Amino acid sequence: DKFKWILLFRRLEEKGRRLIILAVDSEEATLAIVPEVGEVEVQSFFGVSSDKRDLKAREHLLSSFLDELEKSIVRRLKALDAPIIITGPGFVKEKLAERLKSYDDLRHKIVAVVSSTSASIAGVNEVIKSEVVGKALGEFKAYKEAKAVEDLLKQLGHDPSLILFNVEKIREFAQKGAISLLLLVDNITSILSPNVYSLLNEALVEVEGHGGAVILVNSKSEAGKKLRSLGGIAAMLRYKIF
Repeated sequence: DKFKWILLFRRLEEKGRRLIILAVDSEEATLAIVPEVGEVEVQSFFGVSSDKRDLKAREHLLSSFLDELEKSIVRRLKALDAPIIITGPGFVKEKLAERLKSYDDLRHKIVAVVSSTSASIAGVNEVIKSEVVGKALGEFKAYKEAKAVEDLLKQLGHDPSLILFNVEKIREFAQKGAISLLLLVDNITSILSPNVYSLLNEALVEVEGHGGAVILVNSKSEAGKKLRSLGGIAAMLRYKIF
């Protein structure tokens, strides 16, 4: 029924929601992957202490530390679909942010560079308790929604046969594992007839079960208005099915 469908809808919205916090200074870094629910995954990195009076040696050691840190974390950061906040007590956070922004597939993920008193888990916890987290998650969610809708519109213009709008068809192709992306506005229950809730419920489960993405789009955003003009729901096929 509608109530069960709404509960599933909310679970899908929250599923996999994560935040990456990188705390860094000249001799230490902490990578924390913070899930919506569950334990925080923490990885620590340490550089070599230097004589603070020897500026040249300090710069060399810092550069080496950032080189190693970059090599250690870039692949993981690319693989994770989550916004990144970089923090720390000094100027090193800006240096690391500059390095990471040189990667095209990381640039949009870095949503904030903020100060904290430590590059340890204590610095991570400072950020978790701050208002910046909610803002970061909101900005990243808006970016993902806008990009997904634009991708769908591009595909619609290029090959409309790969886009579905009918709930029955979406359910049918979802069962075949053919849907790569399913987009819905967040007020979809006010648009669709109640007799298709069960079909949509099945489609959501099938799309996720076959590794497809389900994205809820804010109906009040520009992306949401575009999707609403298409009926509030659309699916992109992985391939043509004749």
